Amino acid sequence: MNRKVNAFLGIGVALMAAVAIFVLFSFAFNDSQGLNYDGANVFTAMFGDTSKNLNAVPWLIAAFSFECAAFVTGIFGGILRGKLSALVYGVTLILLVAAGILFLNASNLYLAVNSYSGPDTLSLGTGCICTVIFAFVGALLSLYGAYSNFKA
Repeated sequence: MNRKVNAFLGIGVALMAAVAIFVLFSFAFNDSQGLNYDGANVFTAMFGDTSKNLNAVPWLIAAFSFECAAFVTGIFGGILRGKLSALVYGVTLILLVAAGILFLNASNLYLAVNSYSGPDTLSLGTGCICTVIFAFVGALLSLYGAYSNFKA
């Protein structure tokens, strides 16, 4: 693979991972369902809030850590070349897919550690949905980077 193309691909993967992290400032769950914390962002749902009696959700913290690690490995994938770059892109792919799957299950993971007594079932909000989308787009870019660097 061309060195410039690989560098731009690494920047693209890192950018998708960064956007997946930044959209966590949006609503965690659908706030029209009478949540006890009025539709807080994903960070509040993830790390908890002692004043509102909300526990931390360890698997969402792990997913957040996966996205942070994917940002770093995406940059390294763009810097390196050849089979080593393919390996780094493969690790990035696994990290982003795992983070996306965990955030897809955010409502179940949240309910496992916190009580909820709303009128309806708890559904994902914009923060969780957007981070899943950007994590999967970054994973697709990583898949292309891993394939093209392994083939070269």
